[in-house]
Amino acid sequence: MVQHLLICIYEFCNQILIKKFRISFFNKIVFLGMKKAMIFSGLIVIVLISGWYYKSNEPMPIIVQSSIRKQDAVPADKLANKMLEAINIKAWNDIKYVQWTFRAKRHFVWDKYNHLVRVSWKDYVVLIDSNTSNGIAHDRDGLVEGKDADKLVEKAIDAFNNDSFWLNAPAKVFDNGTERSIVEHEGKDALMVKYTSGGSTPGDSYLWILDEEGRPNSWKMWVSIIPLGGTELSWEEWSDFDGAMLSQFHDGNLFDVRISNIITGSQLIDLGIEQDIFAELIE
Repeated sequence: MVQHLLICIYEFCNQILIKKFRISFFNKIVFLGMKKAMIFSGLIVIVLISGWYYKSNEPMPIIVQSSIRKQDAVPADKLANKMLEAINIKAWNDIKYVQWTFRAKRHFVWDKYNHLVRVSWKDYVVLIDSNTSNGIAHDRDGLVEGKDADKLVEKAIDAFNNDSFWLNAPAKVFDNGTERSIVEHEGKDALMVKYTSGGSTPGDSYLWILDEEGRPNSWKMWVSIIPLGGTELSWEEWSDFDGAMLSQFHDGNLFDVRISNIITGSQLIDLGIEQDIFAELIE
């Protein structure tokens, strides 16, 4: 990897400096001096980035107790249930409709009972059935068909899997294919949850760091989409939505995640939507 970066830097220096200087004896001297300076600067950047990566990249923590083995299931599951109580999972399960916006980019309306979702971004509106992965796509010109529609539906499904997880990831600690474990973190028990199946990126693991009441303060991630192991983001700005507690902001060193425009209800009109937006999908 380092060798490849050095070659890239060398070629880059050549291209930039050849364009800048006409070849003459004096310019050759200046050319070589500047090339060496640029290569040296590039090496310093590589060393700094490599040092930061190796310092920041955390290995997976040691499992103290795991839900894989029956005799160890109680402690991990007990901590997971404590987290569910802290976010009021019963109230969340009773909510039929929820809408939200993910990082001011994608907008969702979710019929949780019927597994129907409207995903909108830019000029696209896609209706999907999250159970069957069927969907209908529209752009500014109307109905999209064929392979273009398939791509938009797939993109909407991936977006929903990711963004609904950020909306209320604690609610998914007992999903099919999850493994729960106890990990010691700063002298206290923390909850490791691994998703062995389901979603768009199976194999991802999350370490939940909880307060005394069981509410998440933050999590650390070991996920395929982020090469840096142990990336930590906060879970903060908690608010009550029909009894369910949802976090609306996640602060991290690499990136932040804002969940906005959350509205919940028992019918679409509670979200300010008067017509049945899913009718076309279920016809």
